[in-house]
Amino acid sequence: MDVDQLETSSLILLFTTYYFVERILRSLLASYASPFFTSLRNTRKDAVFFGIAMGLLISLISTPSCSRLGATWRIWSSPSTRTDWLMDFDTKMCFGARAVLWVSELNRLDLYPVYVVHHTGAISSLLVVVYFRYPFLPYLVILSTLISEVPGDIMWMLSAYIDSLESHPPRLVRLKTDFNKLNVAQYTFIRGAGAVLAAWFLWSRPEYNTAPLPVQMLAWLFLTLYALFCASYVARQVSSIRAHLQSDRNSQRTSA
Repeated sequence: MDVDQLETSSLILLFTTYYFVERILRSLLASYASPFFTSLRNTRKDAVFFGIAMGLLISLISTPSCSRLGATWRIWSSPSTRTDWLMDFDTKMCFGARAVLWVSELNRLDLYPVYVVHHTGAISSLLVVVYFRYPFLPYLVILSTLISEVPGDIMWMLSAYIDSLESHPPRLVRLKTDFNKLNVAQYTFIRGAGAVLAAWFLWSRPEYNTAPLPVQMLAWLFLTLYALFCASYVARQVSSIRAHLQSDRNSQRTSA
């Protein structure tokens, strides 16, 4: 796969689709949840909210393509660094949708430095795979695990809704905490398994461990940075859960 094969027409179609789907989501929320929509606009969280909502949709739509592509026997059996025959629907959907999402989110999630770092690394790794024509089975493994973003996206949108209310209903706050526990568990399992499998491919398969040393080092660098990012995300969420539980205990002591 090379950069020319990611057809301009496909990228234009994906960027255009992204824009109009977001417009539809905005119209629906403004029509059926006007107070919440107004709160998002007033607090300038609407760009982030709809960016995350679009990320959720793209994860649901593109992950099956990434998984089908990663499971095909031709990738596993091909020793070649060139896999031109893979420029089918699944390849374009998997790589193209992720590229569109990451680029589109850069200017709307820049309130959060961690997202800027994440998206910069993600786009850089995609460019390395495409431009250097590196065998991309390890990268597909990582892309297939991005379905683990969905619970976190839902949790962020739930948090935005809770923040828009005049008071924070205990049931919703408890739901958010319980959902965060589920999010941390599934994220750790899915991302951890993906990172281990990608590392195994880099270490064991000849088309990777016999590549030029700079290429190998670059692949390991990106995988290491990815693992560190995932670990830091889990650590932040665990810290958030502990803080909430401690706050609950303090409230119970005060009321007692």
